[in-house]
Amino acid sequence: MNKQNEIWRLLSDWRLLLYNVAIVIGSPYFLLRKLRRQITRNKTKEFRMFNWSFPVRHQTRQEGGVSEPHVIFVSGGLGEMHTTQQLDFALKQIYPNIRTTWAVRDPAMVLVAREKNPQQAITGMPYDFFIPVWRWLRQLDPDVVVIVEKLLVPNLIWLSHHWGARVLAVCGKVGVVRSSGFFGEGWQMIHRWTLRGFSIICFQSSSEMDAAKPLLSPDVATRVTGQIRLSQSPRQNENDDSDSLSHWLATRHPTPLLVAGSTKNIEEETFIIKAFEIVRAQVPCALVIAPRRLHRVREVLALLAELGIERVSRRSEDLNDLSLDSSAGAEVYILDTLGELSRTYGLAQAAFVGGTIHGPGHNVIEPLEWGVPVSFGPGAAGLDKPTVEQQVCIEAGVGFRVRNAQELATCWLRILQEDGWREELRKRAQRILEDQRQTLAANVVVIGDVLNNLRSH
Repeated sequence: MNKQNEIWRLLSDWRLLLYNVAIVIGSPYFLLRKLRRQITRNKTKEFRMFNWSFPVRHQTRQEGGVSEPHVIFVSGGLGEMHTTQQLDFALKQIYPNIRTTWAVRDPAMVLVAREKNPQQAITGMPYDFFIPVWRWLRQLDPDVVVIVEKLLVPNLIWLSHHWGARVLAVCGKVGVVRSSGFFGEGWQMIHRWTLRGFSIICFQSSSEMDAAKPLLSPDVATRVTGQIRLSQSPRQNENDDSDSLSHWLATRHPTPLLVAGSTKNIEEETFIIKAFEIVRAQVPCALVIAPRRLHRVREVLALLAELGIERVSRRSEDLNDLSLDSSAGAEVYILDTLGELSRTYGLAQAAFVGGTIHGPGHNVIEPLEWGVPVSFGPGAAGLDKPTVEQQVCIEAGVGFRVRNAQELATCWLRILQEDGWREELRKRAQRILEDQRQTLAANVVVIGDVLNNLRSH
């Protein structure tokens, strides 16, 4: 039977129907919450038509009259998209004719990814409701759906499963699941049912798999294959704008650079700028700030003006007018573009990763790819509970958890002033990267096994 005529089979899944009916019944309440979030933060994906319709540049490849399997990688955020790039590149080294599509949630990230990967089919990640997911499946007709990290997308998982696609997760994590009360029991039931839709779940750590065990069915295969935090690939670097970026930062400002990536709020940026002021009083240097959310650039500029820092350069202005020389001699650079943070780390001597003063933060491995040591804040739980990736960096001696601006400044000063230590940190970073490559290979093996199984049938 043609897959596109199997809607009656999908409608026969009473759990799937009940879940979508519950969404519709609860929609007035959810709509009010989402409207408030949209008005105050302008970031609710349900109000973006992009997540309901999915224009895609299709790749149709046939070898010897036999269509190659179609693999879709589903990425929720920028970090997950980096993981997708690594997996896709590594997979195509083994299966050069495989068809892949990247499904990304944020439309801005889709545009950046298409610009940097013009030959790659890239589309949107659907809002997790029956109608958009069904349209998404009809357009893409996948054979394998690989969900990166995010496990709670019931419609996407179960509709793909009923469509006939193999559904698997890489770098999987369950997050926090409420376990008490009426709503807690309901969420556990939804999690348990959702996870049954996977063929294989590859968890990013043993602790994540242990947390998921009470929710897992014996029918679902599980493995611990690690977390992929690499963000570079040869294909990605072929199309980057590194010459322009170097001109903006290194060529026009030959002093050492400190980079604060994915900063979250004013408190964090104040923390970083105070440390920078201490450092530059002893060693001439410049600071790059890359806000996690680009709509916050005005807040950062206002903070810099308030603190008396006047010589500021914005990357977007440099790109819009290449003749500008405003960045010459700048004290602080604002990276207000998407997709360039990784390369910016490569031009730095030291880095700080944001989101870590009151939370787990973002990708601390990324600076290490360039041999750049990384610092991060104490996090919500204090110094006693770093994330898995942070702990790896701490144990390897290339990651430094700091509690205040003075500690961050002390760390940065030592890195800038001691060449021998900086070289030792670079060598330690290389050892972590080798472990990351093994993690990438382990995840690719799982996807390859699924593809081989498809071909044998």
